[in-house]
Amino acid sequence: MRRLVTAVVVALMFAVGAVPASATAEPGMCQVENGRLDWGVKKEFRDYIAGPVANGSWLEGGGASFQGGRFRWASASGTLDRTTGTGLVGFIGSVTFSGHAGAVTRTLANPELQFVSPTTVYLLVDVSGVKSDGTKVASPGVQFAALSLPTGALDTTEPTLALVDVPAVLTAQGATVFGGYAAGDALDPVSITITLACSSTAAASASPTASSPMSPGLLTWLVLALGVIAIILVLIGLVFLRRRAS
Repeated sequence: MRRLVTAVVVALMFAVGAVPASATAEPGMCQVENGRLDWGVKKEFRDYIAGPVANGSWLEGGGASFQGGRFRWASASGTLDRTTGTGLVGFIGSVTFSGHAGAVTRTLANPELQFVSPTTVYLLVDVSGVKSDGTKVASPGVQFAALSLPTGALDTTEPTLALVDVPAVLTAQGATVFGGYAAGDALDPVSITITLACSSTAAASASPTASSPMSPGLLTWLVLALGVIAIILVLIGLVFLRRRAS
């Protein structure tokens, strides 16, 4: 009889551990469905390229465009966990700056937002071109700029995440490939608009209300409780039969 009781207790422990985590967890992982990145890079640099000294221009390609003093990269894709503030969101397109009759060029292509915390994001870009000293640059995925998000910027359940004029500064890696500026120099602010499909949204819509059917988690515990009652009744019956047999 003692062994039977022990076996029942162990079985109940496993049953409790088997309750689905989805009954209480609210995952924040989101799939990026679409979006855009608006960024002017650095107005001072644009003025220099288009000014009388460099006497140059810039050219957008791959779907990028220039409007309202900013370059726009679109066709966003990737993932973002709004709970941990981590993820990677990429955009498509390129901008090529050219000055001094083509002696100096710099292409910034396919930017990515590397979310590392709820308040810290790095802007990665593929950088290529020729520096003023003739040195060629070909560096994919450069951690070009550091962005500082305001506290709570990701704390939203709305399907569209809109971050306007996020401050950005040049990183050490960015300074190496950009040229003419030092790490920590201010860049143009970045505006981000991305549409998300989040698992937490689905979990919230499935949560029970006063008039809704019983949730899966509550149903699991109810079935478990009925199982415990059934086992207790069986044990009582076994004890009764054993006493009668003796």
